Amino acid sequence: MPLPNDPFISPPKGSGLSLFSASSLCSRSSVLRPASAHKHGYIRSHSIRCFSCSETQRRFAGNCELVNSLLNTLERKSRSTCAPQAHIQCTALQDNSSIMIEDDATEDDESIIGGNDVSTLVRKVPSEPSLRRAVRMIDIVMDRNIKISINTFSSLIQRCSRERDLIAGKRVHEQLLENNYKANVLLANMLIDMYGKCGSVEDAQRVFDGMSRHNIYSWSTLISAYASKGMVLEAVQVFKDMQKAGSQPDKMVYVVLLQACGTEKNLKQGKWLHHQICRNGLASDLVVGNALIDMYAKCGHLELALDVFHRLPEYNAESWDALIGGYVSEGLEEHAFGLYYKMREQSIEPNEGIFVSILEACAMIMDIYRGRQFHSHIVNSDYESSLPVSNSLLYMYMKNGHLASALIVFNKMYEHDINTWNSLIDGHMHQALHEDALFLYQQLQETGTTSPDEETIKSVIMACTSMRALGTGRNLHNEVMKYGYDLNVNIGNALIDLYSSCGCTYDAKVVFSFLPDCNPTIWNEMIRGYAQDGLAKKALSDV
Repeated sequence: MPLPNDPFISPPKGSGLSLFSASSLCSRSSVLRPASAHKHGYIRSHSIRCFSCSETQRRFAGNCELVNSLLNTLERKSRSTCAPQAHIQCTALQDNSSIMIEDDATEDDESIIGGNDVSTLVRKVPSEPSLRRAVRMIDIVMDRNIKISINTFSSLIQRCSRERDLIAGKRVHEQLLENNYKANVLLANMLIDMYGKCGSVEDAQRVFDGMSRHNIYSWSTLISAYASKGMVLEAVQVFKDMQKAGSQPDKMVYVVLLQACGTEKNLKQGKWLHHQICRNGLASDLVVGNALIDMYAKCGHLELALDVFHRLPEYNAESWDALIGGYVSEGLEEHAFGLYYKMREQSIEPNEGIFVSILEACAMIMDIYRGRQFHSHIVNSDYESSLPVSNSLLYMYMKNGHLASALIVFNKMYEHDINTWNSLIDGHMHQALHEDALFLYQQLQETGTTSPDEETIKSVIMACTSMRALGTGRNLHNEVMKYGYDLNVNIGNALIDLYSSCGCTYDAKVVFSFLPDCNPTIWNEMIRGYAQDGLAKKALSDV
């Protein structure tokens, strides 16, 4: 049965009370989101079903934050039902409304001007720390009928690209058009690049289509935009259009396309590009050759990767990196070790990627002897301070059960990312050191520099399950909502397992009802939870 202080209890059916009687639910009713935000029938019915009994009102009393989190979940769960309409509305607005830019501080124009004259304001734009504030400064200057230079727009577009700020980028695009720079090929190419890096290939294509003429950079940036989104067929089609238009691709265009083929494991298009490379006399080029090796290796065709490798007139670390990484990915660790030693015989120093791959191989086959050997190579190289290499070392030691060595690596690291913490937490979990895993999670939060991801939260929920730490698990459930993982199937499964293991069947049922898609594992967890609670018959009707 649920514990008395259980805030996730599901109400009995037919109680007839609505969540939106906010005053009876919570004394701080003003904190609740307005009922108008939940006008969809889907949300309303789920809210009443999940929260509509007097017992639930009592248990939720004073916990408005939790109520709002649950309501946010319901809103996001229902969002897909109105997505087509929203898309139509956005499309309709696209050509008729200006993009509004507001700085975080929502300053008015006078505050931004700050007593400066217009010319001084323009000069300050490139050095303004806040990109969106810089864009607003341009708006203010343009309101005074001052024309903005190409160099200023060029600088702003580059910043939008670096910061991946699509909203600011669209406003700069509007400003550029208002200054009659539509025909400027340089700025148009930069816009294509910016939209591509911001993930908006539709806008990139729109800018490209609006250009009166294209140069090699126009074509290559559009190809890169599609390739970076994994849209291999579209990227190849632009490549073909480029050739039809009489523009010959340079080797970097081939490299970008081959990288996309490898990432998407599109062997057919990769082979077609290989044929084009041979026709254009680039097969012996080291950069293109390395990209071919990498593409074939990622597609799982090591024999083709090896054939390209042997045909190259020379090798560098990237050549060996692509080949070794391919063998490790295919589970051929001993072959990868052999390639590593052969590379060293040729006096080629390993790069970061090679060390990462070779340490992964040691972790997979739990070869601590070789792992320590490679660790000594790393110490004598320039990569001991590399974050990816240090993370791989940490993972290798944890996978082999050498916690002390892993902690030494951890303490020597100059920085830690979420992969660092995940390896450490997961390693302690595998050693059944669940309390230590929870302590590490607490340390991660105290640093304030890195947010937990799906893997982190799932691991610590599993630690709570192993310890039957229901109170800590409930706190984690709140954090699941805070970080937006409450609709995540894997985390939902872990929460159901936690509540079922602690005898809180109703809590598990609430989590179950929120999940957008339930796989067989989740169904099994729910049925197991009911059976453990002596509710086997009820499982047949409720689950």
